[in-house]
Amino acid sequence: MTFFTQILHTLQNFILLFVEISLLFLSVDMLVSYLNTRYSNAIQKHLSTNAKLS
Repeated sequence: MTFFTQILHTLQNFILLFVEISLLFLSVDMLVSYLNTRYSNAIQKHLSTNAKLS
């Protein structure tokens, strides 16, 4: 392999990994945001009852 093909291969791997990791982080962020909006009242109630007990 020539130097140019090695650089091209490395760049392709970088772009692929960047896209995969970005999609992973975006999906986790969307899941956490969904859970936060859906269950925020229940979490706040649970935390406030624990604070009153101590």
